[in-house]
Amino acid sequence: MDRVETGVPGLDAVLGGGIPKGFLVLVSGPPGSGKSTLTAQVAFHHAGGGGRTLVLSTLSSANTKLFAHLAGFGYFSADLIGRELQMLNVQQLLGRAGHQAAIGEIREMVLAQGVGLLVLDSVSGLRPPLSDEGQVQRFIMDLGSAMYLIGCTTLVVDERYGRGGEIAAEHNLSDGLISLEVSAVGRRDVRQLRAVKLRATRTLPGAHSFEIDSGGVRVYPRVESLTAAPGTSVSGERLGWGIPGLDALTGGGVPVHDSTLLLGPAGMGKTTMGLQFVAEGVSQGQVCTYVTFHETQEELLYKADMAGMDLRQAVESGALMVMYVPSAEADVDKVIYDVLADVEARGVGRLVVDTINLLERDAAREGRFTDVLAALVRQLRQRRVAALVIRVTGQLTGVEAEAATGRESYWMPMDNILAVRPIQLSGTLSKTISVLKMRYSGHDSRIHSLGFGSRGVEIGAVQGGSQG
Repeated sequence: MDRVETGVPGLDAVLGGGIPKGFLVLVSGPPGSGKSTLTAQVAFHHAGGGGRTLVLSTLSSANTKLFAHLAGFGYFSADLIGRELQMLNVQQLLGRAGHQAAIGEIREMVLAQGVGLLVLDSVSGLRPPLSDEGQVQRFIMDLGSAMYLIGCTTLVVDERYGRGGEIAAEHNLSDGLISLEVSAVGRRDVRQLRAVKLRATRTLPGAHSFEIDSGGVRVYPRVESLTAAPGTSVSGERLGWGIPGLDALTGGGVPVHDSTLLLGPAGMGKTTMGLQFVAEGVSQGQVCTYVTFHETQEELLYKADMAGMDLRQAVESGALMVMYVPSAEADVDKVIYDVLADVEARGVGRLVVDTINLLERDAAREGRFTDVLAALVRQLRQRRVAALVIRVTGQLTGVEAEAATGRESYWMPMDNILAVRPIQLSGTLSKTISVLKMRYSGHDSRIHSLGFGSRGVEIGAVQGGSQG
């Protein structure tokens, strides 16, 4: 089946490859959700590729007002207007010609100009020239039928769906329905898109995050829906940790494409261990990325300086990139897509995520964290990335790690798990490290001391004979 590409990043993946040619698809949602922005983006993409596009506007001053709204987006191109992209005020047409005559005029215009994409913005603007709701629905259905017969794809902006669960007749009769939703999470607005239906198409189900920025709309399909290449190999190749003593503790280093979870409460040196991990990668000629949600690049580099690691030159050369994501704006799907895009673009060999807590909070709220984590591990393994994922636990003292207190299923996707914990000895808190899991190799399961020396964090002697 021939399909029309939308040009909206991520949307074609949700729609199974684009919109089937000739289909009538409604784009619905509350005010401010981005309906007009999205449909205009599709229109300009189609026109920019040489396809003829007709926009039926219901604004009283169609050109001036609509273009003023769109001019700030990167997809807008004034050069296309009046050539590949034509405008027609459908309110004036209906007032002058009536229902059937208007459909006829639009059809003739589409045929004469070879239009492949028709955009109607919006349904609410049809109500003044048409006498009742039934006529509005009949006009949309007649328009869709006429366009289908001549192979013209139709997008219609409709404001009603999603408002109190209201569903109009055209929602059931249309070939497709894309719903845009905006919900408040704390003080943050979260935008999500659903392909409610698209006939003859296997769409990606569920809600998918999207954002509107200067470039327009960008969709982030649920990371669980990403498929890794079959038969991703398991390699015996090992990489050094860059942490004295940790290679021996983990059976020779970290497997080349494993994802390792580092658990522990605050103040245990986890970030320093992450910096040592990427510093070792840089020294071995690998490209590295450090994802941080709390500390800025300068703060991390200062911490590295204090631990005797010079990472500033690596940042300047591009061997190391610090990806700072403000914690208040962390969206799990967007962050993972940005990370994977960076991995692909720069050929990243080592990755640190510091910390996973914010992404866990975002995904766990919807009950999808383990699936998200499994998808991330699969994608990184496919790209042969060695990843160190840091998680802060709430525990201060004691033997039991939070990973093994009823939430172990959370961490099943991880290849390896290391825990750093404080213990109380003779009135003094000491730091320890132990390997809880190594999926593809043997390891030292004993508890070792964890110290801080001239080379940063270092693994010390076995803590024998101590409990509690």
